[in-house]
Amino acid sequence: MGRLKSLSRRWNTCLRRETSLTDKKDYRRFCLDAAASEPSFRTFRRHPSCVEVVETVTAEQGQSYLDILSANPSFKDRLEEIRRNDAFGRPHLTEYPGIGGIAPTTLRYAKVYDDLVAQLGSLDGLRICEIGIGYGGQCRLVDAFSRPSLYRLVDLPPALGLAQRYLSCFDLRLAPDFRAPEALAADRYDLVISNYAFSELRRVVQEDYLCKIISSAAHGYLTCNFIVPAYYDAMTESEYMAWIPGARVLPEVPETHRLNRVVVW
Repeated sequence: MGRLKSLSRRWNTCLRRETSLTDKKDYRRFCLDAAASEPSFRTFRRHPSCVEVVETVTAEQGQSYLDILSANPSFKDRLEEIRRNDAFGRPHLTEYPGIGGIAPTTLRYAKVYDDLVAQLGSLDGLRICEIGIGYGGQCRLVDAFSRPSLYRLVDLPPALGLAQRYLSCFDLRLAPDFRAPEALAADRYDLVISNYAFSELRRVVQEDYLCKIISSAAHGYLTCNFIVPAYYDAMTESEYMAWIPGARVLPEVPETHRLNRVVVW
C-alpha cells in the first residue's frame, strides 16, 4: 500500500508534464478533433499526427508482415475481415500482389494477433488489457476473431475518445472498457498487450502500470522500442526480466528497428 501511495504522488507530479513520447499537445489536439469532428474523423488515419505516431509501418515492412501471415493457412479466409479495419479513417493503402490494397499497419495488427494465438492457443474468455491503444485497431481485430470476457483499453483521455469513435463504427461482440491511467485500479488480467507504448513511457508511469496491470497478469506480449530520451529513465531490457516473473526478451520479427524487442511471459 505504501508503494502504491508513493507511486500515486509521483504519478500526479508526472501528469503536469509529458508522460510518454506521444503525450504531445499536437497529438492530443489531433485525437480530440478526430473524435469530435466528422470531417476530421473521415480521414484521420491520413493526418500527419496519426501517420507519425500510429500509422508508422512502411509498405516494405507491411510486405514482411504479409509474408509471415501468408504462411498461416487460415490467412486468406480471414483477409476480408482483417481488411475491415481500413473501412474508416481513409488510411494510405498499399497494393500487394494477390491481396490488393491494405494498410501496412493493419497487417502488423494481424501479425500481433496471430502471435497471441500462437502463444496462448485461444483468446476466448480471457481478461485482456491493452496499454497504449492507438485508435483501437488491435482491439477490433481481437474482437473479430476471438471472444475475450474483457478488453480494457488504457490510454490518455484524448486517445480513448478517438478509439471510442473508431470502435463504435463496428458491430463489436464485446463491450470495450476504456480507462484513463489516473482512474486505473489494480486488477488481474490473463493477458496484457502493448504495441510499443509501454516502452515509450516515463519510468514512474511504467512502475504504476507494473503494479496495477502487469505484475499480476498471467501472460503478456509487449513490443518494445528502446528509443526514449535518457531523462525518461525508462526500464531497460534486464529490468523487464527482473520485474516480470517468467519474462523473456525475444527479437522482433520482422525487425522494424534495430532496438526493438518483444517481451513475453
